[in-house]
Amino acid sequence: MTEQRIPPLTVESFDDDALKLQPFAKRLEDFILVERHFVDGSLVVSLGAPFGSGKTTFLKMWKSDLDSRRKETTSLPRPLILNAWESDFCGDPFLAVVSALVRVVEEAEGKQTEGTKSFRAAATQAAWFGVGLANSFVSSWSGLDPIAAGNFATDKTEPKPDILTHYNERLNSLEHIRAELGRHFGEGTPGALILVDELDRCRPEYAIGYLETIKHVFGVKGLMFVLAVDSDRLAASAQSVFGQLNFDEFYRKFVHRSVSMPAPDEECSAQLISRYVRRFLEREGIRVSFAKLENHHVESAVQFMRALKMTPRQVQEVFRIAGHMFAGTQENRGRLLWCLVNSVLLFSIIRVGDSKMFTSLKNNSITLEQFGKYLVGLLNTDRAAWWFTLYVTGSAEIPPDSELEAIYSKVGLASSGNRRDFGQFHQGWGHRSGRIPEIISKIEELQRFH
Repeated sequence: MTEQRIPPLTVESFDDDALKLQPFAKRLEDFILVERHFVDGSLVVSLGAPFGSGKTTFLKMWKSDLDSRRKETTSLPRPLILNAWESDFCGDPFLAVVSALVRVVEEAEGKQTEGTKSFRAAATQAAWFGVGLANSFVSSWSGLDPIAAGNFATDKTEPKPDILTHYNERLNSLEHIRAELGRHFGEGTPGALILVDELDRCRPEYAIGYLETIKHVFGVKGLMFVLAVDSDRLAASAQSVFGQLNFDEFYRKFVHRSVSMPAPDEECSAQLISRYVRRFLEREGIRVSFAKLENHHVESAVQFMRALKMTPRQVQEVFRIAGHMFAGTQENRGRLLWCLVNSVLLFSIIRVGDSKMFTSLKNNSITLEQFGKYLVGLLNTDRAAWWFTLYVTGSAEIPPDSELEAIYSKVGLASSGNRRDFGQFHQGWGHRSGRIPEIISKIEELQRFH
């Protein structure tokens, strides 16, 4: 039996994009290609989204699409992706950016041309004078340059250079590299679209140094930067360096425009979940699923995940958990009762999307009424009533009918709490009550491999 094609977990082409981000990429690209003519120096755009929202995947897909289109339209900018976190260890953003631009020029023009050799030479010279450039920015805030101080303390034999000469040589080298950047990426050239990822994961000093380096060194016409960041985390980095500050005003010194990645709509969310169902629940020869997920299961999960504003990475984690929980044998494939299927999805979603609520459920420190109000606060009345009845019928102790009626009323649900209306749920639980604590316990045990 041939295994059904499963799109890669981390896609690199819009052809496999469940979130349909290509139109957004086109709008953003069109904006950048026009706006670059209305700024002095380089254009810097901030692309904001929380961790796990798919920024890295979006940048890869965008670059791949742009590379493909450049084969026919060479006037489009040359794209490159820089992972700022991967270069954090070297301590110098200048080296990370300029070395990538050298590679772009060498790939486009060849390594042996005079123009390429001149650019590499200028980059090398600037690198020698610019090593520790970000450290210099940081030292200007603290009053101490730890690298320079360490070198001065350990080197007792070599004569100290004329510091003014050294300073002027550094300025000359930076002016030289800016001129070379302008020649290769400025007016009359396609320019370069530099997609910077993971800046918000860097050490605070390095992240701020990266911003300073882009502004002061790479502020060259024809360079276009897109910084994919979680602005809250980047704000925390800035505040750890400067203390309390108005981050929006601070950040505005470095970026010309801040945009947000669009949140996926319900159709896109359903497609993403469908992909994770195929990837994590069953794989030929590897895993068989005890559960058969129907369309209405997916629809219910989508609504709940959207209500909790879960990121694609969180959705992925939900189905990793569900994949383990649903793992079965060929004999019991797809035979899991529907209440068990939905409850595993429900509590996996809460485990990932609202850990505090999951802890309350695990510790049995929340009442039926409180959980009902929690559902009503997230979902529409019909969907909240359905999930609430699933929870009530699967709880360890179901209150008497009169108490249930009162609980439903206090929660704000019109659905009756009468047991006669619970028949399908009791059947879906296999005519057994009290299974929810067991499910919650098993989900928690997965974290510890007990």
